[in-house]
Amino acid sequence: MKTALWLGLLLAAAAQAAQIRFEANANRARVGQGEAILFTLSIISDENLAQVPAPELDLSEFYVEGPSISTRVEMVNFRTTFTRELSYSLTARRAGKLRLGPARIEIGGQTYQTRAIEVEVVAGAARQQGAPTGAGSEGLEDNLFVRVRADRQKVYVGQQVVLEYQLCYRYPITSVGFRELPDYAGFWAKELYVAQQLSPKVEAIGGVDFQVAPLRLMAIYPTSDGLHQVAPLAISCKLVSQRGRTSMWDFLDDPFGGRGQSVVVASEPLRIEVLPLPQAGRPPQFSGAVGRYTLQARAQPLVVAAGDPVTLVVEVSGEGNINAIEAPSLGSLPGFTVYEPKSESKERVEKTGYGGTRRFEYILIPQGGGVQELPPVSFAFFDPAQRQYRTLQSAPIRLEVQGGLAPDLAGGTGQAALAAGQELQPLQPDLQAFSAPLQLHRSALFWGVQVALPLAGLGLLLHRRRRQRREGDPSLVRRRRARGEAGNRLRLAAQLLAQGDSPTFHAEIQRALLALLADRLERPAAGLTSQVRAQLLAERGVPAALVAQVEELLATCDFARFAPAAHPAEQMAQVQVRAAELLAALEQQG
Repeated sequence: MKTALWLGLLLAAAAQAAQIRFEANANRARVGQGEAILFTLSIISDENLAQVPAPELDLSEFYVEGPSISTRVEMVNFRTTFTRELSYSLTARRAGKLRLGPARIEIGGQTYQTRAIEVEVVAGAARQQGAPTGAGSEGLEDNLFVRVRADRQKVYVGQQVVLEYQLCYRYPITSVGFRELPDYAGFWAKELYVAQQLSPKVEAIGGVDFQVAPLRLMAIYPTSDGLHQVAPLAISCKLVSQRGRTSMWDFLDDPFGGRGQSVVVASEPLRIEVLPLPQAGRPPQFSGAVGRYTLQARAQPLVVAAGDPVTLVVEVSGEGNINAIEAPSLGSLPGFTVYEPKSESKERVEKTGYGGTRRFEYILIPQGGGVQELPPVSFAFFDPAQRQYRTLQSAPIRLEVQGGLAPDLAGGTGQAALAAGQELQPLQPDLQAFSAPLQLHRSALFWGVQVALPLAGLGLLLHRRRRQRREGDPSLVRRRRARGEAGNRLRLAAQLLAQGDSPTFHAEIQRALLALLADRLERPAAGLTSQVRAQLLAERGVPAALVAQVEELLATCDFARFAPAAHPAEQMAQVQVRAAELLAALEQQG
């Protein structure tokens, strides 16, 4: 009998799994580079699935917008089907034949997989320095593109390269934002300028007038020689359709049915040839600085007693990566104790480049009296404009050291140690206080403890009876368990927020809400569809406004779990705060 029962359950589970279909389709099989592909994943089931995990899908070859999530219910031949669609707007990163999928998803312990879809991405005609193919061209890449310019593309290791990114467009656009920034692998990078809003100027490119808006300025410094490539910078924006205009709008599909289309455009990869620094003429004190610099050195005070400190300040100023400048070596300084220098940088960020001042502060202790001289400080760097090494030297600094030999500071016999010793006084214990008799019966603390002990015993007895009463109430136990589980999930979500794990963070927030609702409504979470939740909450007198807020947050989490792009930390923090507020409000409903 038991064997038959288990066999029936297994067959029922298999039948239920067979009722789920996972499909994928793309709205076009051949596109031009820069055009968007609408890629849709459909989860079709005979019942409304309460929780659906995010699908596993590799979209690394594309810039991704979305997904947008939609659901629909259909009835054919008295059979109801529930369909959940995830729609992605994809823009290829490169030309060629690319694959979409297969996508995988696990539901009820079973894995479903879509077929792989192959699309062909056709490169547009090559542009010379961002110029369109001609005045009559109607391709997207000829009317909207990101242009990158480098002030030089053949440099030495450590030499500054200034990159200028510009957005060039011919038709109205809105909602412009950075979609993906280069990681500048192989370079040390410094941002010089980033646009807060578009400030375009009209410029003729290839005989066609464009609106050209600065986007970003970067100073980059190669860290090794060889052929390096700067990855593209991508922006997303929305093309605004206009009534009566044809040209490029006839070729653009709007997969979302609005008047316009969200697109992603990227700059071309930029190659930079990096030469090694020459070995010929390299000074011994050269430590890697590349650029154009000046050197200053000064000491204070110039008249000092033997054993007192002197501060030597060395400043290197100029154009280049000042953070790569190492402290100049002072060499051997007989008659001085030299301590490791402290350093700080004062940056100068301009649209023409990056530079500033690197300051080093040395502490010197003269050990003997008389006139002492600090020798010149040397600093060597490579000047890429002159293609040669240069060595700078400061003027020598004369010090007048008063007194004879410096006191032995390490032995503690110096003037500073003597001055400090005069301030030390032996401790004098209050013997009378130690010998005073202790009379507890006259202490208020003693009688307070005597009264508190029986009160504490009575409190423990009441707490025990209350706990026994709670454990005998299943509904109360469920509510307490739900509160604890929700709190644990919120704490886990806080950790995921700190890690920036957007899909898992939103999944935990969603589980916290659903777990609390399931225990409060005494229903399994798997059967709590949106309609069932709303009905049961209304029957328990929960305000409709609170129910709507809960459903809105659950929908937000559902959307975020399927989005491949990370959500901003500020948005995730707002979701966490909102979830805590709604959980507290549901607790108050009893």
